[in-house]
Amino acid sequence: MMRCRARLSLDGLVSAMLLLECRVAQEVVLTDPKEVLDGLARVDSCDVLVSLPYHEAAGQWHDHHLSEALRLEEAWSLGFRLHGECLPDVPSTARILWTQLSLTHRMPPDLESWVQAADALEQQGYSPDVLDRPSETMLLGLLLEAEASAVPGTPTPLTARFADLVHLGRRQPPELLLMHPVVRAVSQGIEAAAPAYAHAIRQCSTLTGTVLTTDLRPLDTVPPGIPARDFLLYPKARTQVRLTRDTDPRNVRITVRHSPFQDIPDPAIGELMPACGGYGHRRAGQCVVYGPLAQEILEGLMASLKSPK
Repeated sequence: MMRCRARLSLDGLVSAMLLLECRVAQEVVLTDPKEVLDGLARVDSCDVLVSLPYHEAAGQWHDHHLSEALRLEEAWSLGFRLHGECLPDVPSTARILWTQLSLTHRMPPDLESWVQAADALEQQGYSPDVLDRPSETMLLGLLLEAEASAVPGTPTPLTARFADLVHLGRRQPPELLLMHPVVRAVSQGIEAAAPAYAHAIRQCSTLTGTVLTTDLRPLDTVPPGIPARDFLLYPKARTQVRLTRDTDPRNVRITVRHSPFQDIPDPAIGELMPACGGYGHRRAGQCVVYGPLAQEILEGLMASLKSPK
């Protein structure tokens, strides 16, 4: 039996929907990219990795992250045969799978709207109005993104129900999926916490030129919130560097993202991630680093962002 391993994102969710719909995989396992990069995930030939870093033991691998294309560039140039593909010019992994699977399977037309939303969220390029009035598919993606960005200790109900959401999404339109009690509770919780979340971001942020540094580590608790909305609070920011505690207290999680409301400035985030052991596409990326090294890595990232190519 083949397993789909996916990260907590709309791209991972939709990719899993497509693989299960076409019976390429029969099971869904939520996997953190860091676990794959560090070799902690027990990947084998029964795994189909989607929107995750490459692992040589996987049976199949499909991805679109720029960091992976750069990380594996030397291996490809030397002729190593890799079990999969990385197409960084395709907007999402879900789009890669939709294009390929449509050649051999009759895909339900309703699933294409999910793929379009995955494209938009992975590219992280949209207007501020999308955050105020998102479509149903975009809203679910933003909720998943909020949970993926949550600090350790924060309740993660969507993580616990990820496989259920994959199965339900194949059979229900987005508006009904949002009425699922767990999804509705998460959405209502984020809206209720919006003032407290905005206060926490302002309390922990410093804008230097066009780079916003948000260090949430000093806070005991961080209210749930949608990270993209940080740019509504700081409209002059073109890039945000966000630091949070990691599940392992010895580590620091660093997330870098360009504003979704502006053209992509140089450098692309995915270009910066391999050097610090991270993973990302053109607009956003993340790395988890050992605490004592965090300041040095942060300074290197800030220098790259302030002195673009």
